[in-house]
Amino acid sequence: MTLMNSERVLSRMTTGHGELVLTTHRVVHGWQNSFTTIRLPDVGSAIVARLTHRWMLVVTGTCIMMAACLVARALLHGEFESVDIYRQGASALLFISAFLVVTFGVKRMSVVQIFSPQATISFRVRSAIRRDVNRFLIELDKARIVWYYADKNHGSAPAAAETAPLQRRAG
Repeated sequence: MTLMNSERVLSRMTTGHGELVLTTHRVVHGWQNSFTTIRLPDVGSAIVARLTHRWMLVVTGTCIMMAACLVARALLHGEFESVDIYRQGASALLFISAFLVVTFGVKRMSVVQIFSPQATISFRVRSAIRRDVNRFLIELDKARIVWYYADKNHGSAPAAAETAPLQRRAG
């Protein structure tokens, strides 16, 4: 990334999908040969939302219910040959349930979106670096405030839509 005149890097972080850079003039998210840049006065809102995988929970609950039905059916019939078949089926369903629970715990992801009227920066991050993302968004808001007061002191106040404080929504 090439800096413009009098532009300084305030914060930089690797997202796993590129690099997110905050300068005194803009926010840039770049990956290999593509990038998105948003000027600080144009940043409208930023969202950090935790992704939920509800389908995993539904499948896990279904597997556990089916395993419980198989065990109950085996206990009600009392035949020794059919008990082994039910036990194998229940074991397989409980294994799938355990696998999904572990996968759900390991794959916790968050999505970060920074909006402006012209462009949107959007990427997924592991929940492990969510604290770094929150710190980055705080620095982004501080940079917007500094930009606003610097521009206000020079006499050319920005339009009302550009001066609104950064709206942060966490989900």
